[in-house]
Amino acid sequence: ADDPAFHVMQEFGMRYDSSKASRLNPRWPRRVGSTGIWEVDLPTYKNKDGPMLLFGKSGTNKWALIHILRKQFEKRYRTNRAPFVFGGHGEFASVLEKFLIEVCYLPGVRCGTYSEFVNYMECHPELEGKEALH
Repeated sequence: ADDPAFHVMQEFGMRYDSSKASRLNPRWPRRVGSTGIWEVDLPTYKNKDGPMLLFGKSGTNKWALIHILRKQFEKRYRTNRAPFVFGGHGEFASVLEKFLIEVCYLPGVRCGTYSEFVNYMECHPELEGKEALH
């Protein structure tokens, strides 16, 4: 809450920060202190070698990654419906496209940009900061 970067983001009209890696258990986004900036964690995935992000050289082949994405999505879809936020670099584009085609048309699923997601969260304050899955 005392991080000056969030106050600068607020001054420039930014609404969210997605630069921090999450823990393995996902958490619902939270607003940072008095700034109103949403902290939307970059997802961390469990890999055979430990936690990983979808940035840079992950050591995971792209087809093993689809299994990781499916498992993480199902964890949220079947339990408390915590948002499944993800991003990555171009080497995963074909896998992400295949995955999105599979999940975006499921009942009750909304796929969108970070901005659309923040708009949704602002319309549903009861969702802010829900507990992580265990």
